[in-house]
Amino acid sequence: MAKTTKKTVEEAEVVEVVDNSTVDVKDTGKSFEIVTACTDPEKLYLDKKNFTPLIERVKGIARGLVADVHTDDGIKARKELNRKLASLKTLLDNEGKKVSDELRRKPSIIQDTRKTLRETIEMLQDEVMAPIKAIEARREELEIIANLPGSAIGCDSAAIAQYLQILDEHVHDEKYWDESYRESVDAIAEARRQLTDMKDAAEKAEKERKELEELRARQVEFERKAREEAEAKQREAEEQVRKAQEAAEQAKREAEQARQEAEAAKEASGVIQGDISAVKRDAEKTKADMLFPDDKKMYKRTCNREALEDMTKCSGITEDQAKAIITAIVKNKVRHIFMMY
Repeated sequence: MAKTTKKTVEEAEVVEVVDNSTVDVKDTGKSFEIVTACTDPEKLYLDKKNFTPLIERVKGIARGLVADVHTDDGIKARKELNRKLASLKTLLDNEGKKVSDELRRKPSIIQDTRKTLRETIEMLQDEVMAPIKAIEARREELEIIANLPGSAIGCDSAAIAQYLQILDEHVHDEKYWDESYRESVDAIAEARRQLTDMKDAAEKAEKERKELEELRARQVEFERKAREEAEAKQREAEEQVRKAQEAAEQAKREAEQARQEAEAAKEASGVIQGDISAVKRDAEKTKADMLFPDDKKMYKRTCNREALEDMTKCSGITEDQAKAIITAIVKNKVRHIFMMY
């Protein structure tokens, strides 16, 4: 904006600005020139009353124009005034736009200033509190170290080993621990002792548990094999008994048939009693021969086994004792007792 407080010979109209908060205008003939002593456009545009002198003067010029529109000079004078008014309007609007643009820019400038001030002061706050926070952080770390053994309670050896690794991460030099260095050394040593004892105990328990599981597995396998062997022996014995029973039944039938044949022969021959005795002896011999053919030994073993079973069941003696008694009887070492096959 143009500024003036002096008169010049060339000016058609002289304006003296007394109030430096107002805006006036002067007509230089070719254009309107803004006159003000204010150096702060923002101050001017923030209050429209500052433009009252300018508006009043322009109103006076525009409404005081004497120009006959029926003449060329009159038309020319009105058009010239219109041009100057348009130019003044553009000038004032552009100046106002500059102020508006500046005002729109100022919030971001203010925000940036606020941010700088805030961050600077916060930085200073952090610097002031840093020693205290460092002490608090070290105290918290000491508490973490002290709680590690408690956190490992109930864990297996692998998990406890991980807690020992975590403990190693808290081992720092004297500069780091500062006033808590001695306390940190003691706390870490105690935590390591507890964790190591817990790890050793867990490993021992795991080893014992594994050995017990292996022992149980071997016991189960042993019982399975013993059961299978016993079942196989039982099946074999049952098969032998069945065969022996079949052989005994066959021998009984053959003996009965021999007896019947002997009696028939006795009646037919009419031999004397002495001859009958001889025939009887022959029949008994025939009976024995028929009872014990090739499987004679098998049959005797069956009888001995049955006698052994009955003796152990009825008398309560052991199997070895029963075997000794039967062996003595078979060898005729017990008087008045013998085995009947």
